[in-house]
Amino acid sequence: MPLLRLPPLGILIRLALLALPAVVLGLVWHWGAERQVRLHFAALCTAVSERDSGDMEALIDPAYADRWGMDRTTVLRESREVLRQFFALDVQAVDPAFERVGPREYRVSSRLRISGTGTALAELAKQEANRIETPWVFTWKRPDWKPWHWQLTQLDNAGIDLSRHRGEW
Repeated sequence: MPLLRLPPLGILIRLALLALPAVVLGLVWHWGAERQVRLHFAALCTAVSERDSGDMEALIDPAYADRWGMDRTTVLRESREVLRQFFALDVQAVDPAFERVGPREYRVSSRLRISGTGTALAELAKQEANRIETPWVFTWKRPDWKPWHWQLTQLDNAGIDLSRHRGEW
């Protein structure tokens, strides 16, 4: 009884050449910039909802700076303070829009809806955040050659004025 016969090498090479474009297209789609930014934006919303400061830290660029004068250290410290007021938290992006602004830069504009339970401070934070109708603008950059490495470099919302607090952080 003969053992399994393998197809001739030429057939295997032809099959590999036929499969190669599908593999390349799959990788291009999987590592595509907009898809990666979508995944990172969703991961940030999840990290905030789960109050996971480690994941938040990994998603925020070390050079983060916003118009309110906050840097990465300040954002992480202040967000930990607010998030610990919640017993349960859910942050949902409402109608996010993704805009490529450079070869390694995207802006995501989205309103945010917050639900959850917590202390009186958590309730106040939730009410204030849900009152804001102007979209949040998240600026994401890819700092190196890795197509999966996107970090938040800036956050803004035209409907928020923290100028009276500038320098207090």
